[in-house]
Amino acid sequence: MDGKKSRRAFLATAASAGAASATGGLERIPFVGGSGDGGGTEENGGGGEDPDGNVEGDWRSFQYDQANTGYSPDVSVPTSDYVESWSFGTESVVQSSPAVADGTVYVGSYDGSLYALEASNGTELWRFETGYRIAFSSPAVTDGTVYVGSDDDFFYAVDAEEGTEVWRYETGGDIWSSPSVVDGTVFFGSGGRFEDVHALDAETGEELWTFVTDETVGSSPAVVDGTVYIGSLDSNLYALEAETGEELWRFETGGEVLSSPTYAEVTEDEGEESTRNVVFVGSSDANVYGVDAGTGEELWRYETGDKVVSSPAFARGTVYVGSQDGRVYALDGDSGDEIWTQETGGPVHSSPTTAGGAVFVGSRDGNMYALRGGNGGEIGAQNTGEGVDSSPALVDGSVYFGSLDNRVYCIS
Repeated sequence: MDGKKSRRAFLATAASAGAASATGGLERIPFVGGSGDGGGTEENGGGGEDPDGNVEGDWRSFQYDQANTGYSPDVSVPTSDYVESWSFGTESVVQSSPAVADGTVYVGSYDGSLYALEASNGTELWRFETGYRIAFSSPAVTDGTVYVGSDDDFFYAVDAEEGTEVWRYETGGDIWSSPSVVDGTVFFGSGGRFEDVHALDAETGEELWTFVTDETVGSSPAVVDGTVYIGSLDSNLYALEAETGEELWRFETGGEVLSSPTYAEVTEDEGEESTRNVVFVGSSDANVYGVDAGTGEELWRYETGDKVVSSPAFARGTVYVGSQDGRVYALDGDSGDEIWTQETGGPVHSSPTTAGGAVFVGSRDGNMYALRGGNGGEIGAQNTGEGVDSSPALVDGSVYFGSLDNRVYCIS
């Protein structure tokens, strides 16, 4: 199938009546994927050390860390009596997931702006205007610079303090992918004329390499131990050499892969020392997959009731992920066996995030849910009136997220 036709068909399927009304007539809304779960151990909590430089009080990128675990072992979160601390109105929907660093919330909007907000009260500090909407791409903050992609075909580096442009890089297509910044290199995907994975020098924006797939790359990369893991709408999950972009392996699913992969070290048998490195990813074929990180071999698959565009989170040996069937799933990371499911009132495009034994995830029913990591029981929910595709950032007892009602929220 022609790539552009396939891409348009995917987007047409992705749009919903509620989303269309929220955008005020914007022609399309791609799905948003995001982060994880709630509470993990050192040995089985995620990708190991935190090369992002996240410290307590920070959530510097989509799904928290470069392994995309969506899990913070340091942060405290509210476990009852959720209240809205503040909300901030943008000029269009907010699917982008917030990054929080040094007391500032960074988030993109369909109005084309990247916003910097005071984390304590939502006051606007600055906004940086791109040439078109910031939809799927969520910012990453590293060394005083904010990195984000826009549907104006440019990827931007913006000064985190001043909100001024440092550099821009043209891709030739929409950028839905959220960047990962590792050892001075920015990794992300794009669509349009060139369905590429890009590696740029983080300081200068100079292109280091590109890798071409057969369709749009809207998935966000996990980058661990010199390997880039990323999905494409060509139905494949790829493993690439981080230094050169050389393909190491590809794993073919039965549908488009917009879900972002999550890398984790998983204990194979409880009570034993044996571990293996696994990549978890969802597909539009309705499955969640566990794939060997070294070989690309399928270890297990779990079938949900509809497309999986939500990105998995991982903590304490458990994978948490949403499905378009309206459910949130908790799966055993080693076997893929179901632990629990929890139904929401709408499709779950948001990716779960987790800390302190609680799982946070948005739904198209308009709610941001807090669930118990152990059994899926509902702790609380915050209703926004429109769908929540944004994935939450968990910082200092607060939960930050965007909504299709054109607002950014902080609940605590």
